[in-house]
Order: sequence, then structure tokens, then C-alpha cells
Amino acid sequence: MMENPAGARAYARADFAAVNQGFVDRFRARFPEFVGGRAVDLGCGPADIPVRLGRALPGLQVTAVDGSAAMLAEARRAIAAAGAA
Repeated sequence: MMENPAGARAYARADFAAVNQGFVDRFRARFPEFVGGRAVDLGCGPADIPVRLGRALPGLQVTAVDGSAAMLAEARRAIAAAGAA
């Protein structure tokens, strides 16, 4: 687990956009009927995937969970910046 706030911040700023968007695209292709409901991201890191899922599926409620307090702080920032709660 990443407990160092500086390390969590650096990880949150790393560019995983292509990989994370690829996951969301594959999820939508595999589950086209999944337009709402609930999902849990265990080990959400800085919450890039939950934010992307929320944008792709506006009716979806995503619970983001991580064992690292430092990473959860980054996740909260990303979720707030995305206008989600």
C-alpha cells in the first residue's frame, strides 16, 4: 500500500489514461445492458477508473475503496474535481 502522501500524489499524476479508458471501454462492450446501478472498485487508487465509469454511465453509483489513506485522499480530490460525490 502507498502510505506516503507524496508517493500517492505522484502516482495520481501519472498518465494511465489510455489503460484506464481501455478498461472502461471493454467494460461497456462486455456489459452493454449495464446502464445504472452500483459498482465497487476495490483498490481504487486515485479513482481514475471510478470517475471514468461515472462519466460513461451517468446512472451508475460507484463506491471507491482503497486500503491507503494517502491514496483515498487523492481519490477524494479527483472525485470532487469531477463534480461527483
